[in-house]
Amino acid sequence: MRIGELAQCTGVPPKTIRYYEGIELLPSPRRQLSGYRAYDDEDVARLRFVAKAKLLGLTLEEVGDILRASDPDSVNCDHVLSLLEAKRDRMDAWIEEARTLRDVLDRTIAASRDRLQTERSGAYHCPVIERGLHERALHPGPSRHHEIEGAEAAAASVVASAVRSGGPIRHEGKRSDAPH
Repeated sequence: MRIGELAQCTGVPPKTIRYYEGIELLPSPRRQLSGYRAYDDEDVARLRFVAKAKLLGLTLEEVGDILRASDPDSVNCDHVLSLLEAKRDRMDAWIEEARTLRDVLDRTIAASRDRLQTERSGAYHCPVIERGLHERALHPGPSRHHEIEGAEAAAASVVASAVRSGGPIRHEGKRSDAPH
């Protein structure tokens, strides 16, 4: 079958199939005399495996690792389980960081609402932004209004850097595998 047929059969676009070949998730296909790529049922099965693994939250790098650690005729399921367990553990840590951040945000919102009652004035004036109340929660320091200690400070710092960079939450300089 040609790449268009493989794409239709698996739901994976031709451009993605070529990308997977380039990063060796899918072996380079044999070529027909006309130069077209020729795929078979094994390619269909492998492509479906990649798609299902991605649905479990595995990265393409992890999928490639699984395929390299497996025999040609069978997937190393023990290796798959260890990757999934590690992903679950990272997700649990991310959830805990998110809960801590939520607590920080709840306290910031409550303190900000209290201050709004006494400090609101004029157009385009918001004490939360003007006085940096959100920054005080995210960057703890000496303050009469907010004191954040231990894990809360760490979580606030992690989230603040993610907010500034517009990227994912990072922990100790490493990208979090937050679900997306």
